[in-house]
Amino acid sequence: GGVWHTGNQPTQTCDVFRNNGWCPQYKNCCTKNENLDPERACCACGGGCTDAQVPNAAGTMVPWTDQDGDGCSGWAQFCDQAGSEQWRSHGLLPSEACCVCGGGSRWRPVSA
Repeated sequence: GGVWHTGNQPTQTCDVFRNNGWCPQYKNCCTKNENLDPERACCACGGGCTDAQVPNAAGTMVPWTDQDGDGCSGWAQFCDQAGSEQWRSHGLLPSEACCVCGGGSRWRPVSA
């Protein structure tokens, strides 16, 4: 557990990447801590969370979609509706499946 930081710089945490605006330029840069670079470890850099995966008809895990075939990226502007039962698909609401709406799965505890 604990807070992610670059491998040899314990003060360079996800908060530091966010506060300094380093994510676009340095998200894949640094010494990795626990095999996670800033892009995967830090919510502020687009990581820290993965959208839900659900089995398709063949049993292969694929990204969650709603009844209309829209994935989580399409829900960013509709998160206010993401908890409504009418959008339950594959057993999950967008609010449970999508990071952008507060759902998904967290990689690990991070400070971002």
